Formats: sequence, C-alpha cells, structure tokens
Amino acid sequence: MALLPERSDVRQLLGRLRDAAEWGWKGGADNDTEQVSWRDGVQREPTEQEYLDEQLLLDDELADGESTRDDQKSNSASAIGKTFGNLNGPERDSMLEEIMTRMGAFNERGIIQELEDWKTRTD
Repeated sequence: MALLPERSDVRQLLGRLRDAAEWGWKGGADNDTEQVSWRDGVQREPTEQEYLDEQLLLDDELADGESTRDDQKSNSASAIGKTFGNLNGPERDSMLEEIMTRMGAFNERGIIQELEDWKTRTD
C-alpha cells in the first residue's frame, strides 16, 4: 500500500468502504494505509485504488455539500418575512432542514434519527 493524498484520512475512508470490518490503527500519518492493522477474516482489505476512488467520491460529496449549503442559505434568507403558506418548496425545505439540524435530528451520516434522540430545546 502507499500514502494517499494528504487530505485523505484512511480511517474515515475505511469506515465508508468497510463499515463493519475489524481493523486496528498503528498510529502515524492519517493518509498512510500502512498504519492499518487488518484483522477481519471475512472482508478483504481495500486496495489502494479503492481508497483513491473513495476519496474522489468524498471530495465530490463535499463539493456538492458546499453548493447545497449556499443554496440553502439563499433559500432561507428569501423566506424571511413571509408566512409559512407563502413559502415556495425550496424555501420550505431549507427552513425545515435548518430547524431539524438545530434540533439534532441528523446523525453524523446525515440520517434522520428517532424523535426521542432529538434535542428537547435549542440554545
């Protein structure tokens, strides 16, 4: 194996590629695949190409997320001063997502959690 691009975090990529696999971390550079101690007898360790491909997917998701956040901010801003019934779909979606985010509705992967796992108030 080898060093991945400096922005890469092998542990994050492993979580995406082999979510249930058993492995350990020896320490060292976050982008060094040699730091993985593979312990899983069922799944094989990802290849260097799989790591690189997953990093490209992650990069694309992050870039898409930035433009989505910009759109959400714009839609939320345009909703200010309107009644709920006068909001258009994107404005309503943006406001709902903002409220749900503040209420802790999403887990670390962006999946909506059970209602009882949401915060009970905002600060």
